[in-house]
Amino acid sequence: MLNRLSIDLLVNLASLACLAVAGIALNVMIGRTYGPEALGLFNIVFAMFIFGSQFGSAGLQYSTLRHVSLSRSGRDTRLIFTSALQIVLVTSTVTIAVAVACTPLLAVIFEIPGLSRAWLLAIPGLWCFSINKVLLAFLNGLGAMRAFALYQSCRYLLMLAAMALLVAVDVEAADITLLLTLSEATLLFLLGGHLYVLVGKLPTAPPGTAGWRKEHLRFGGLAMPSGVIAELNTRVDVLLLGAILGSFQTGIYSVAILLAEGFGQVVFVVRNVVNPLLGPIVERRDQEALSRLVRNIGGATLALMMMGGAALVAAFPLFDRYLLLGRFGDAFWPLLFLVVGLTLAGPLLVFSMILSQGGRPGVYSALMTSILVSNIVFNLVGVYALGIVGAAIGTAISYLVGVATLVVICRRVFGLRLSPL
Repeated sequence: MLNRLSIDLLVNLASLACLAVAGIALNVMIGRTYGPEALGLFNIVFAMFIFGSQFGSAGLQYSTLRHVSLSRSGRDTRLIFTSALQIVLVTSTVTIAVAVACTPLLAVIFEIPGLSRAWLLAIPGLWCFSINKVLLAFLNGLGAMRAFALYQSCRYLLMLAAMALLVAVDVEAADITLLLTLSEATLLFLLGGHLYVLVGKLPTAPPGTAGWRKEHLRFGGLAMPSGVIAELNTRVDVLLLGAILGSFQTGIYSVAILLAEGFGQVVFVVRNVVNPLLGPIVERRDQEALSRLVRNIGGATLALMMMGGAALVAAFPLFDRYLLLGRFGDAFWPLLFLVVGLTLAGPLLVFSMILSQGGRPGVYSALMTSILVSNIVFNLVGVYALGIVGAAIGTAISYLVGVATLVVICRRVFGLRLSPL
């Protein structure tokens, strides 16, 4: 198991490197071509896009991941996947209908020209993205981490390719969000083809998926608030800055949050590898196995993030000078605070799905709600007091509050310590 785990980690870390480079290149291309204001506009839409996808996928990605990882037969696995797909086709369609209907509200919340048009161009991609989340969760639950890593990398590579195409045809700044639709539609085509072949190899399932649909709706309904809150938690700083300070300051901050999120993908990658292991550990209440994971995986994550974070902060002035034409130097201090917060919290953030994987999605949702409330408070105080630096400090504090709360709840709910000892 450890050998396979090591291979999966290496493959997904390679995917991380590809994802980070493509994500940085995408934002550099937007920043160089259109400037801070356009970058701010794009990232505000992207924040709404990520947030909206949680309603589109309706928590089904969490249910699919858990139940597939615990499935003991190919027939059950096929039923789990088929029933989840049936539901997400409906929830994603309802979500984009609501998104279109709510578009006029954007002019009330944000005083940013072109925002409504930019959002409408991204909405078809929201439908695809919601479905893609469930398809990727299926691969994750199967433990097909190499295929999972491949398609995760494809997402940002496709975004970069779509952006290059839009720049080549000289679209206006408000139209660059079309890249979200182009990239997610292409990814859906690729993922759909792969899974059509993969699921076709599983044993034929008995007719009827009503039982699994009911279970997906139950589990997904409990888990969805945690996903909605988790995504809002990662985007609340961008949305608050956009509403309070406008697109220019949001564009400056976007560079810091972009680099910090790329850096934080270490947590995301390791978490995806660890997730399928957590359900069985919690079911057995295996403290020894959990402590071993925290010691080995958490320790390696800390070492990797300390080295990567130091290198990132040191390299930022050169990055701004040579790639961003010196336009985004004010992003240095926000980046520093975000990196420090992520590095301190990272070793335990990789286990953040333990409540969901342990069959307690409602508790996980309650945890994420409390973290979101504190994050909004910290960000509001920080933005009004220190602008974009205050937003970064508020977000960094929320990381630390989150992992401290997770440790306490894990001990009380499961009797397990998120500790290396």
